[in-house]
Amino acid sequence: MVNYIIISPIRNEEQYIEKTISSVIHQTIKPSEWIIVNDGSTDRTVEIISTYTNKYNWIKLINKKDRGYYELGAGVVVSFYTGLKEVKCDYEFVVKLDGDLSFENDYFEFIFQKFQEIPRLGMASGQSYVPEKRGLYWEDTPEDHVKGLLSTYKREVFEDIGGFIKSLGWDTVDEITARMKGWVTRSFKEKKIIHYRRLGSKMGVLKGNIRHGSIGYIIGGDPLYVILRCIYRTFEKPYLIASIAYFWGYFKAMLTKQKKVVSKEIEKFYRREQRHKLMNKKFYSLYINKIKKK
Repeated sequence: MVNYIIISPIRNEEQYIEKTISSVIHQTIKPSEWIIVNDGSTDRTVEIISTYTNKYNWIKLINKKDRGYYELGAGVVVSFYTGLKEVKCDYEFVVKLDGDLSFENDYFEFIFQKFQEIPRLGMASGQSYVPEKRGLYWEDTPEDHVKGLLSTYKREVFEDIGGFIKSLGWDTVDEITARMKGWVTRSFKEKKIIHYRRLGSKMGVLKGNIRHGSIGYIIGGDPLYVILRCIYRTFEKPYLIASIAYFWGYFKAMLTKQKKVVSKEIEKFYRREQRHKLMNKKFYSLYINKIKKK
């Protein structure tokens, strides 16, 4: 048996939260505790969750007051720590889980098996897919990028990296820091995470991609890597718009000298990683394959 806990910061998830709950309660390996932190929902989210907390004593709901708006980045992290403070059991792994997902019944069994197979694996996830009329759309993910929407951490690694920063980009800074400290981070395509909202869609496509571009800057991303990444993104939906918006977000943050949220040490390590990728043939083969498919 594996002792793990799940913490879910959520806000206004009445449309999908039941799918997420169903996925968790049907896991072959269930969590010791699942703390759901309701960050001021104004819809039926609390009502739906309460029907399950009455049935399962390992699911707990914490309600925070409505601040009147959705706070990106820091709001999620603050809610996560609100939940972490309420954990009563001992645990080996901690999971951060969003409220708009579903996944297979053996998802965590698979993930914990990978932790056994790869001794230095510190963070892991599956990869996310968005349901569309023509099937599942893969939210293009590098192998070393762990999906923040459903990320599993060894407890010792979570403590080693100092937890999450209270800022946009927390779910990339965590894995950069882990790799800098010698841990492996991995997302496994074998396990699909069904994501019912596309990344960045809460703000709209244009604003969402501008925001992601600015995050690329404040976490220390390399300009050349960003340019090539923007070229790559021209072949992702919505075509061209996402790429231009991401490009503008990054370079606007650079021109306005937006404050970075990482240390010089982390920035240097991250840029070295990105430049190493630029020298790898596999990096360019991904681009070529993307163009061929279109």
